[in-house]
Amino acid sequence: MTSERATGDLFQHAMHQAMVTMTSAMAAAPMTGDPDRDFLAMMIPHHAGAVEMARLVLIHGRDPLVRRLAEEVIAG
Repeated sequence: MTSERATGDLFQHAMHQAMVTMTSAMAAAPMTGDPDRDFLAMMIPHHAGAVEMARLVLIHGRDPLVRRLAEEVIAG
């Protein structure tokens, strides 16, 4: 297995884990009937997942434009 392939496998596994964690946290968010609270209850884990995925692309990615987008996601 090449180093590039191993890195791709690690990235794929980590991204999948980030998605599972995000989806589970969103599904576990208690709904109150208050649209504002319910929106935040879902968006907080959603954005935490996006930050984790951006972090992973900064570790594994090489494309300067993708890395810049990842940095902007984290900063946002």
